[in-house]
Amino acid sequence: MAGANFGPGVLGLAPQRNLLGLLQDVLFGSGSPLVASAQQQMERERIAKATEADLYRRTLSEGTPAAMRGMMAGMEAYPPMGDPVFGGFLGAGTIGKVGGVLKITSPSKALIGKIVDSNFTRGRVIGNQTAKVDDLIGGVRLSDPGEVARVKSLADKIASKDGYIERLIVDHENNVIEGQHRLEALIQLGVKDVPIVRIADTMHGFPENEVTNIISSAQPMRPESALQVAGNLADIISEGGSVYEYIPPAGYEAAWNAAINFLEKNGFLK
Repeated sequence: MAGANFGPGVLGLAPQRNLLGLLQDVLFGSGSPLVASAQQQMERERIAKATEADLYRRTLSEGTPAAMRGMMAGMEAYPPMGDPVFGGFLGAGTIGKVGGVLKITSPSKALIGKIVDSNFTRGRVIGNQTAKVDDLIGGVRLSDPGEVARVKSLADKIASKDGYIERLIVDHENNVIEGQHRLEALIQLGVKDVPIVRIADTMHGFPENEVTNIISSAQPMRPESALQVAGNLADIISEGGSVYEYIPPAGYEAAWNAAINFLEKNGFLK
């Protein structure tokens, strides 16, 4: 439409509005489809951020093999940064240090995921905690001059005006998996309470091989499926839950109940 003028008054706009203003209203106004879609997405993400136990309980009650597969996928996922499931586990904070306050940062989600995949059979992020420095197991060989120099340099950086400490990554037995040098630096700085991210191996102390074999014997299935069912039981037990509160999905009852019977007879259930 040659020579068209999209100035004031076009399409019934108020004198001080034009087509650009109309487009802004349509795209970004409170009633726009884009805003509504964003709000719906936020709500979907909020619902998705249920605790692992809640996700597990909801899905098991649906009672279908498809639901089982969905539950398995959900249990493997890592919550987004700042997820309230972990109590703001990627949030910052401060702790006391000799002569001042030490700022705390947290390791990236990618690093935590890498640590979980590399060090645990079935790792579960517990979240932010504080551990007594004397309870932590790890550190570096301070008989090595190079390590001594590295720890001193790190301690100086942490104690500087803009210094900070990234949370150490620790397992369920207080072994420091990530942060050996930071631990030594904090000891030198006189820090007594160390900020950590705790990761637990839900398979620790769980009779994985025996349960997996019992599941496969009770009901034919692929080895990875049997291992997943065993892992789901291990998750419940490690979180202090009761396996009796969960209803297995349709098609998995025989395997599920056989595993529970074994665990019950051998004293693994409360």
